[in-house]
Amino acid sequence: MSSASRSGGAIRQFRSGDPMDDREAHRTWECLKNAIHQIHRHNASSLSFEELYRNAYNLVLHKYGELLYNGVQEVVREHLKDLAQKCADCADDALLEFLKRQWDDHKTTMVMIRDILMYMDRNFVNQYKKVPVYNMGLIIFREEVSGHARVGTRLLTLMLSSIAAERRGEQVDVILLKNTVSMLVDLSVENKNIYRECFEEQFLASTQEFYKDESSQYISQNACSDYLKKAEDRLKQEKKRVETYLHESTMEKVQSLCDQAWLVTHYKTLIYMENSGCAWMFEHDKVEDLERMYRLFSRAPQTLKEVQKVMMDCICNSGKDILNDPEKVKDPVLFIQAILGLKQKYDKFVKESFKESQDFQLALKQAFESFLNQDTRTAQYLSLF
Repeated sequence: MSSASRSGGAIRQFRSGDPMDDREAHRTWECLKNAIHQIHRHNASSLSFEELYRNAYNLVLHKYGELLYNGVQEVVREHLKDLAQKCADCADDALLEFLKRQWDDHKTTMVMIRDILMYMDRNFVNQYKKVPVYNMGLIIFREEVSGHARVGTRLLTLMLSSIAAERRGEQVDVILLKNTVSMLVDLSVENKNIYRECFEEQFLASTQEFYKDESSQYISQNACSDYLKKAEDRLKQEKKRVETYLHESTMEKVQSLCDQAWLVTHYKTLIYMENSGCAWMFEHDKVEDLERMYRLFSRAPQTLKEVQKVMMDCICNSGKDILNDPEKVKDPVLFIQAILGLKQKYDKFVKESFKESQDFQLALKQAFESFLNQDTRTAQYLSLF
């Protein structure tokens, strides 16, 4: 940066000890205004930031902070109104990329303007409870650019369309999505959450609708184990999506939403599904499928009570079959071996599928006690075994 301005007029020299009247104050402001225009035109190398800082300092020192603050606000707003129109005229397929470039440029220029006005920020802004200069620039950007009637709605639509395409397996520009999300997060200043209001709420609503439809269709066309695999894949995808380009505050919300759509809504249908549900899995030793069910249903613990109930019913029914088998009841060895075989079978489920859950251990114990106590021969045969 040079020691004097080479464009927009020379920077006026003013000594802080001299008195400053309205005419001098407006001359000084016009000098600063021209400098901000040069910054917006990417001509910052032609400016002396030391002298610009001194001019801003003198305005604040001589009680012209209001003139300076309001003037900067007006210049930035005028610049961003022009930018907003360019964004509004931008084609849909180019909007996100164009907006990213303009947003990066705006942040850079606001840092330069903030540096010039550092004294105003520390004194006038603090004293009169104004919004700091950099944040002021963010607020104006969200009011004039991202909040523009022909920008904000298209921005949301483009983001949601890209996410929908990714869910369909298409390749999307996740870096561009991440940059757009970062912009919305950065714009969430001064008690206004732009990320939540202008994106997250609509994202969650569309996600809920998408998975409500997909899960209902999938459960009507697939076996329980296939449905659980699909649910697990979708849950992993949504987790990765947040980790890759959404804000971390969305994680718990989208996971809760997916748990509701994929698991809580359909868990009884899955458990009691004919020829593939929970009882069928116990009967056919589907340890891995039951482990997946337990892993998923643990996300909504109330669903596990129904699995425990089915396990207890399966144990009691198998136990009654042993008690009612004439060949086994007349042979103590066969009888006890059948009981022990049943116990080993469900011990394996409790250990491997249900990860030695205390609730499932208790359900196992209660189920065996229930059917064994119905027949006095059990204790007698155990004593002989």
